Amino acid sequence: MHVHNVIRDHLHRLSLVPKAKRIRALLKTIIKTLSQVGNISLLFLFFFSIYAALGVEFFGRLECAADDLCLGLNEHVNFKHFGMALFTLLLVCTGDNWSVIMMDTLKQCRPGECADYLMWVSPLYFITFGVIAQFMLANLVVAVIVQAMEHSNTAKEEEVSGVSAANLVVSGTSDPVC
Repeated sequence: MHVHNVIRDHLHRLSLVPKAKRIRALLKTIIKTLSQVGNISLLFLFFFSIYAALGVEFFGRLECAADDLCLGLNEHVNFKHFGMALFTLLLVCTGDNWSVIMMDTLKQCRPGECADYLMWVSPLYFITFGVIAQFMLANLVVAVIVQAMEHSNTAKEEEVSGVSAANLVVSGTSDPVC
């Protein structure tokens, strides 16, 4: 409830600026779409959780040795546990060094520690994650906001045309009443 009051206060301050009509319209549209963006955020969380669990299973036991250095995976970026896997996937989703992280996961594990299927699983894992996260889910957020903006513009046009029609009926002429 506190966040709603803060947003309302900022919108009130913004309404005091007469040239900020477009910014106000954009902020009102974004506020209207918060519930839909919240649903998409839950979809993001679900999707990231699935890929994080798969990342821990596939790449959690990878170790970088002194003779085989890792350039993307380190103590801060890895798949050793679920939390670090989520953070690593966030970096991959933003496009930050994802190809180097993928190349590090292609390295072979110590004998007996990892499966031999990493050579084809790793590219499949990172490419499908990148396509789904960067292209599909991120564009859903943009689509929701654009749809709300179009709906807002359509409502304004209908309101304006409704006022013009009412003026024609009241005046009885084709000249608009000012």
